[in-house]
Amino acid sequence: CYQLLHCWMICLPWMMSQLTERYTRNKKLKVDITTSNAYWRTVGELSRVRKIANSLGIVI
Repeated sequence: CYQLLHCWMICLPWMMSQLTERYTRNKKLKVDITTSNAYWRTVGELSRVRKIANSLGIVI
């Protein structure tokens, strides 16, 4: 019984740290993906605006 408890005392913190590490990594990845999506959306918007402006004879 004590052996099992001892195992839990060691395993649980390790598992928790693994989970938190994975969670934070996923969260960071999500943030990166969101950021890059926003970036590309902005780039797309800018190029569309530029196209419209060019068609009107305005050079940006």
